[in-house]
Amino acid sequence: MKFFYECSECGRTFDIQPELMVCPDCSSKQQSHEPLRGVLEVGMEGSIGPDFDIFDILPVEKKFFPPIPVGNTPLWTPINLRRRTGFTNLFIKDDSLNPTGSLKDRASYLVAAFAVRERISDVVVASTGNAASSMAGIGAAASLGIRIFIPKSAPRAKRVQSLQYGARVVLVDGNYDMAYELSMAYTREHGGLSRNLSLIHISEPTRPLYIS
Repeated sequence: MKFFYECSECGRTFDIQPELMVCPDCSSKQQSHEPLRGVLEVGMEGSIGPDFDIFDILPVEKKFFPPIPVGNTPLWTPINLRRRTGFTNLFIKDDSLNPTGSLKDRASYLVAAFAVRERISDVVVASTGNAASSMAGIGAAASLGIRIFIPKSAPRAKRVQSLQYGARVVLVDGNYDMAYELSMAYTREHGGLSRNLSLIHISEPTRPLYIS
């Protein structure tokens, strides 16, 4: 299986490189009032058989993932909802059975594997709750240092959960946007892997690198 970057705007493809986050052509047209242009998504080429392993279609090799059971959560059959909606093949995916009780564990799992592969020991995240506790739990399983920037208004249970997993929690007197800016400022100064929104940003104190 071959993995590559594909621009979500123009469709141009690139080899996966840590320093490449956005399409050079599309990002050159970026206006200050616009959403981020030229975001790169991971694409793949190749065929898979009927007995494929889910790790075969992930851009990080299986050996780098932490030994924790993320995914493979059950599908429930909501009989009453089927009757009321008429959707006879409706199922509910119960991701509350992931290790930290959140669907965010799936993304955290991949982030942790990427950090291990790239020999990055610290992960930084801004969150209002679920991503924080998820990254803390999955990061602990991968023996990573996790630093979380979270608004003081976030649910206390999520802050406690993050602390129980051993994360360093920074309470921000402001909203998520402020927590995000502080987390990015921290990685620019101290380095580490910044896992925010749908992008994974890698940075060192003197040289920013990016991977989408």
